[in-house]
Amino acid sequence: MSDIITPEQVSEKIKEEGLDTSRFPDYVFEAFNEAIKDAVADGSRTIYRNKIVGLIVEKSEGACTRNEVFDNHWLDVEPIYKEKGWDLKYVKLPYYDTNDHYFYF
Repeated sequence: MSDIITPEQVSEKIKEEGLDTSRFPDYVFEAFNEAIKDAVADGSRTIYRNKIVGLIVEKSEGACTRNEVFDNHWLDVEPIYKEKGWDLKYVKLPYYDTNDHYFYF
């Protein structure tokens, strides 16, 4: 039987090997980088999920759809940005909240 991996082991593996970013197209990071710059410029430090998904689709120039962003888990960038020094958190609101989920850094 295999042991269950601990958070510490995951952190160690990331430090040793780095994160594999190859499953993300360049336009995903272009979109996040632009959204981060905009959020810093306006002082909000918040990136709403719908905005970033729309920006990814726009940056892809027709290469992907909103559904593909979710199906391919292209919003799962927290560990990658944390490895680079950002304190990025994805805030998922309760199902009954009508506001959009968001990233905060």
